[in-house]
Amino acid sequence: MTNEQFLLMMLAFVALTGVVLAIHTARRLEKTKRCLLQMKHDIKSHAMEKRKSPEPKDLVVSVNKALVAAGHSRPDATEGSAT
Repeated sequence: MTNEQFLLMMLAFVALTGVVLAIHTARRLEKTKRCLLQMKHDIKSHAMEKRKSPEPKDLVVSVNKALVAAGHSRPDATEGSAT
């Protein structure tokens, strides 16, 4: 193998490595972009739900009614107990 062939082979290897690295980086960037868009959507959805949500006391009453309707025993008389 001559010196020119060796240098040509090394140049081809470096070029191929660069292409593989570029493809890998593009895939990671696309995945990151999708993740950020999903987070943005989740934040907007959470903000919309927060505007529509009832007052905390109403929420506790709703949860208690749902538990009773589901056949669970009556919740504790103390509202706000996190059990």
